[in-house]
Amino acid sequence: MKKFSVFFTLLTIALGAAGAVLHKFQMLTAIETQTGLPVVNAPISIFTAAFSLLAVVLFILLSQLLKHKDVEPVYDEALDPGNIIPTIISFLMIGVAGFGAYKCYTMGIGVRCTEIAVWILAGMAMLAGIAFFVMSLFSFLRRSGAETMLCSVVIILFVCYWLVLAYKENSADPVMIKFIYEFLGLCAAALATYYMAGYAFGSSRPRTTVAVSAIAVYFCAMSIPTASCEAFRYFYIFILVQICLSMFLLIWNLRPAEKIKADKETEGNEEKIEEAEKNYEEGPDGDELPE
Repeated sequence: MKKFSVFFTLLTIALGAAGAVLHKFQMLTAIETQTGLPVVNAPISIFTAAFSLLAVVLFILLSQLLKHKDVEPVYDEALDPGNIIPTIISFLMIGVAGFGAYKCYTMGIGVRCTEIAVWILAGMAMLAGIAFFVMSLFSFLRRSGAETMLCSVVIILFVCYWLVLAYKENSADPVMIKFIYEFLGLCAAALATYYMAGYAFGSSRPRTTVAVSAIAVYFCAMSIPTASCEAFRYFYIFILVQICLSMFLLIWNLRPAEKIKADKETEGNEEKIEEAEKNYEEGPDGDELPE
């Protein structure tokens, strides 16, 4: 699945970049300057919606190619980085999430959320950045347990809280094209982080995880140039990289379920052979047999 992992990730990023260009052009041309209202049945709006729908369908269909593939529902095995590069990337993402938190604290996110709510979002963003790094580090060290469980929950809570505040800020805006793709991106990101966290809790849903992850990457990429506020732009970059990297590693580590079963049987047989050899060398009473 290594070639498919590279192809699928690059395709997702490319479609997300194309969607971002379309959405930016839509925001520049499909809104009347005099009234601030959207142009009814604007061709660019229809084309952007159709392009996004086709991208989502494509992600779902391609994810079905993972049929009969699986990984161990253990986080460090499912998202084994193989080298230190993903860990370095996750460390850099602490800076991105932290800068977004700084923008959130100093500039706010709008007028409808309270100051305390914004401060909580900034703090959760910082914690999410650190949590992503810790999860990546533990995967590199081939360790998983309560730490990866807790960190995965922190990221889910951050995305869900961000979703609530983003909806609160934009729900009264009559121009839905300004925030609809952001809302879809955050909904998909919440699902993607939820299913990805399943591997820290012993649950494996590779096809669903890959599909919603690709959808999240696509809509988050669309939302970066047209984010509601400066802080959200950096949050989208952070969550996009986090989900995209996790999706890439998950597909990279996929292998046939039958092979996993065969490896387990082989490993079990090897342990039995080693135990039998040890018993033979020690003798029936536990004493070593003379040579």
